[in-house]
Amino acid sequence: MTLEESIYAHLAADSTITDIVGTQIYQGARKQGDGLPALSFDENGMDSEQDITGSPIGLGSSFVEFLCYAETTKAAAALREAVRLSLQQHTGIMGGGVYVHGCLFENAAGGYDPDTDDVVRSVEFEIQFSQTTS
Repeated sequence: MTLEESIYAHLAADSTITDIVGTQIYQGARKQGDGLPALSFDENGMDSEQDITGSPIGLGSSFVEFLCYAETTKAAAALREAVRLSLQQHTGIMGGGVYVHGCLFENAAGGYDPDTDDVVRSVEFEIQFSQTTS
């Protein structure tokens, strides 16, 4: 299972998040026009650790941004807080997939999409994990 699949499974299994968005969790871009509230996430870069010979040792670090869409600022902020609480300081198996050594809070931001009238709140984490070959 990939890191992205593990994140998706983790979010979809969190009842606080699914109580807010239902099944509207997207890996990558959210489909414009889909209902609100909704959550999307995407990787912003990944590094893998190597031993002194240059061979991968199975440790990775990825920056992942989560975008929380809603009709109001309050609703978008509540979804962002649910995501933050679900991920911050998570360690162990994530979503039945990769082993996560740590989810480190990086930043949070807010915005508004004038084309769709969506309020957007974001949160980004550095996720440190063990890579596997399966």
